[in-house]
Amino acid sequence: MQNSLEIIKRSLRIVYNDDDSILNSLLSASMEYINNAVNSQLKEDSKLFEDELFINGSILLTQYWYLNRGEAVGDHIPVYVTSMIQQLRGKYL
Repeated sequence: MQNSLEIIKRSLRIVYNDDDSILNSLLSASMEYINNAVNSQLKEDSKLFEDELFINGSILLTQYWYLNRGEAVGDHIPVYVTSMIQQLRGKYL
């Protein structure tokens, strides 16, 4: 997911680098969250980490968490990310 940070920043219209560490941390957390939601037994060399649904879901979840980082959103995950997770479960369980 080399270009994921740049994709996230372009999508959020962020032109500065001040929040790169926050975005990278959120991206890492979103990848771990989706991996655990799909199948926590999969390792990073799994095909899951190359799947477009996984990549896009991680990017979208990162954007959501970044935009809502000051709010108490609890366990709410956007429905489009949940849908991607369910599709990935069908492929990787």
